[in-house]
Amino acid sequence: MSFEGQPTAQSHPSLPTDAGWLTGPDRVVTMNGLDFASSWMPTDNDPSNKAPYEFQLEVPDNLMAAANGELVEKQPTEGGTAYIFRSEEMAAYLASVNVFDKEKYTTTKVGDNFEVIHPKGAEERVRKSFARHEEMMELLSEKLGPYPFSTYSAIVTDLPADKERLR
Repeated sequence: MSFEGQPTAQSHPSLPTDAGWLTGPDRVVTMNGLDFASSWMPTDNDPSNKAPYEFQLEVPDNLMAAANGELVEKQPTEGGTAYIFRSEEMAAYLASVNVFDKEKYTTTKVGDNFEVIHPKGAEERVRKSFARHEEMMELLSEKLGPYPFSTYSAIVTDLPADKERLR
């Protein structure tokens, strides 16, 4: 399925802020929960319905993009960059599309295979906050079973409802 549109945020009486497609002057992030993926892509919001996803994001030169799965292609375009991410099967509420200003956000590698996208200047806080992530993942795997995806990373933003979130 291929689609395009003009997504917007949605409000919900149980949330202190909007959800779904969230924008700011230097970023776009998605915050879905079980109900809000349908605010920016076609889905029935049923967590038992799973599918692989391919996200094709084209952004201007001053921005960077991130989404679920593996970055399988990154190509320059006229005035920007095209990113293609492919994910394993997942429920729609887990889908995450993110765009950040390169001047304000960066990526820090924590451990062998864990990356965190975050505001510049927060490297020390990120390293401290995620210092035990490998230990945490091992414990959760022991208690709940193996992590169901081949990649694991996080995004830290300055949005009130989205301070720390897995992608």
